[in-house]
Amino acid sequence: MATVSTEGTGIRHLELWLDGARGAVTEARLATQNFAAAVGCSGETENDLSLVVSELVTNACRHAPGPCRMRLEADDESVTVEVWDSVSCLPNFPTASCTEPDICDHTSLRCGGYGLQIVASLCRELKGLLGDDGKTVRAILAY
Repeated sequence: MATVSTEGTGIRHLELWLDGARGAVTEARLATQNFAAAVGCSGETENDLSLVVSELVTNACRHAPGPCRMRLEADDESVTVEVWDSVSCLPNFPTASCTEPDICDHTSLRCGGYGLQIVASLCRELKGLLGDDGKTVRAILAY
């Protein structure tokens, strides 16, 4: 269920709980497109935001059992995307030295897949936060 709230500060929020089943990514993407239009994102920013959401929600649904939560927050300069899931293990974020994604070898240190590389190239910040009940991946896009 999506909830959108607006505070007097000019910051707009969307929170969406997803069951992790088939169709969750589509639901997240549609909610993101509606949010982007409501907060006045340009077409390019809306496309980038949809791609970031699709990748992060896909990763949460693919690698974690059960539900996940997506939060969007927009201010006058950026949109923050946060995707929480129940697994307390951070993804392998791309680094400056990463030139080729390694999408098959889960036993060695690796750069991650193409998706997180694309997300990193679109965002001014991409990081993971561990909590007692799982992790949150946060991406911030300027617009």
